[in-house]
Amino acid sequence: MSIQESSTYMKTGVSYLPIYNEEKAILIVDDNQPTLDLLDLLLTDAGYKVKQANNKAEAIAELKSEKFFAMLTDLSLPQTTGWVLAQEARQYQPEIKVVLMTGYSNMVNHPSNGLVDKVLAKPLCCDELLQLIECFSV
Repeated sequence: MSIQESSTYMKTGVSYLPIYNEEKAILIVDDNQPTLDLLDLLLTDAGYKVKQANNKAEAIAELKSEKFFAMLTDLSLPQTTGWVLAQEARQYQPEIKVVLMTGYSNMVNHPSNGLVDKVLAKPLCCDELLQLIECFSV
């Protein structure tokens, strides 16, 4: 499946259903602009409102100004970690769903102590991410 196809449809068994969740805003935090742009495209095409942040300061500013139902954050951020950002995000928006993305495969099964809802390994599987976000939306 191409990126365009997986960004528009969610796999449900053997069929794909379009996802329309324009009222659901997602914050993506990563210091790698190509990653931000790819995730933005994927989630926007799936019908979500997406905001980007390159670092903790930008993310906190977004969290203070807008309600998000989910935040995707990289583990490694300039001068902080995704764990620290998740903890601070919940101070501003306690109900936010947090997905930690990491290239460190040993972190995928790391206990999150309630700080994050899911840890995903990079490279991300488009279908897995869309299904996870859809589950958060229900």
